[in-house]
Amino acid sequence: MSNSVGIDRKEFRNRLDYLLHPSRHIELAAQLKGREKTLAEMLDAFETPGAHPFIWGARGIGKTSVGHTACIVFDNVVELRAAVACGKDTSFRSLLQDILDASTEKNPSILKSIKAKGQFSFLGLTIAGETLDLFQVGETISPNQAASLIDRVIVGDDVDLTPCLIIDEFDRLENDDTFQCLSDMLKQMSVRNSRAKIIFCGVTRDLDDLLSAHESIDRYVQGVELAPLSHDAIWEIVTDVEEEFGVSFHKGQRTRISQISCGYPHFAHLILKSTLLRMFEDKISTSNVSDDLFKSALNNASDKAATRLRTAYDSAVQKGTDRYIELLFALANGPHLAKQFKQICTDYEEIMKERPERPRYNTIKNNGQDIRNALESLSKRRFLRKSRSGWYEFTDPMLRGYVRLQAEKEGIELGDSHFGA
Repeated sequence: MSNSVGIDRKEFRNRLDYLLHPSRHIELAAQLKGREKTLAEMLDAFETPGAHPFIWGARGIGKTSVGHTACIVFDNVVELRAAVACGKDTSFRSLLQDILDASTEKNPSILKSIKAKGQFSFLGLTIAGETLDLFQVGETISPNQAASLIDRVIVGDDVDLTPCLIIDEFDRLENDDTFQCLSDMLKQMSVRNSRAKIIFCGVTRDLDDLLSAHESIDRYVQGVELAPLSHDAIWEIVTDVEEEFGVSFHKGQRTRISQISCGYPHFAHLILKSTLLRMFEDKISTSNVSDDLFKSALNNASDKAATRLRTAYDSAVQKGTDRYIELLFALANGPHLAKQFKQICTDYEEIMKERPERPRYNTIKNNGQDIRNALESLSKRRFLRKSRSGWYEFTDPMLRGYVRLQAEKEGIELGDSHFGA
C-alpha cells in the first residue's frame, strides 16, 4: 500500500518537493545520481592551486546542480560564498556588484568586517546601510583591483576553507570586454595565489569553442564535462521514489521513464512527480502504478514540461505542416543523438505503420526528397542541426526528450529499444 495515504497535503507536498524538483537545481548529494566521477573531478579542481572548474554541457543536463552539490559534499574543503548568473549585456562592474551583493546577503558578517568606507574608495565602492553599492565612477575597475576585492571581501580572514563563487549561464555573456576582464582577473588571482575558486557553468557542445575567442582563460579553468545520465542513474531516481512513497513501477514503466528522459533528470522528476500527485489526489491506496495511471501522468508531464521545450515543439510542428510530427518522432527514436537520413526514413516508415490515418511523406519518391526538404526547413529554423552530410540532430538535445514524451502521449513508444512489462 502506498505510504502517502492518510497524510495531509502539506506533509505530502513537503516530502514530494524534497525528493523531486524538476524546476530547480539539486543541492543534496543523495539526489545527484550518476555523477560520482564528476564530483571527483570537482574535488580535484578544488584542490589544484590556480584551477577553476568550468562545468559544461547541454542545457538542462544539471550543471548548476553539480556546482552547488559539490560545494556541499566537500564542505570540509570549500565554502560557497555567492552564486550569480550572467546576462547578455553583463558588464565586469555589474558582475562584481552582483557577487558582492550575493556575498553580503549570504554572509552579513562580511559588512561588519569592513571598518572604513575609504577602504574600497578606489573602486567606487561605498558602504550604504546593509549593502555594498558599486556605483559608476570615472575610473573602471581593473582586473587586478577586482582580484584584490575578491580576496578582501570574499576570502577575508578565513584560513580553513576555500571560498567559492558560482558564475552561472556563462554562455549567455556576449560582452567581449567582460570576458577579457574575467580572463585577466583569473590571471591576477593566480599571480596573487588567491585561495578563492570560481565555478563557471555554461551551455556548450565544446568548451574549446566557447573559450576559443579568449585563449588565455583556458590556462586557469579545468573543464568538467556533463554527459546525459545513464539508464542506471535514472532508475536510481525511480527507486528512491518507490522507497520513499511505497509505490511500485513495473519494469516496462521504469524503462519508459528512462527512455523518455534521454539522460535528463528533468523528465524523470516530472513524470514521477505527476504520477505521485495523481495517486495522492485520487486517493489511490494500492502500491502498484497502473498503466492507465502512468499514461495519465505522462500526459500531465507533457503539459508541465519546460516552457521553452513546449514552445519549440509547437512552433516546429505548427508553422510548417503537421506531417512534421512523425518526422520528429523518427529523429528522436534510437540511442544516438545524430541520425543519418536513411535511418530517419526507415524509422519514419515504422512509425507511420502505427498511424495509417495520418498524412504522410513518400519516402521512396525522388529518394525521399520531401523528407529532405522538411529536414532542411527545420534546420534553417534552427530546430535541427545538420552535423555532416546526411546526418541530423536536435539543436537542443533536451527537445529530443520532449519529443519522446509527446510520442508516448500519442501512443508511440520511442527509445533505445523496446521492453515489455
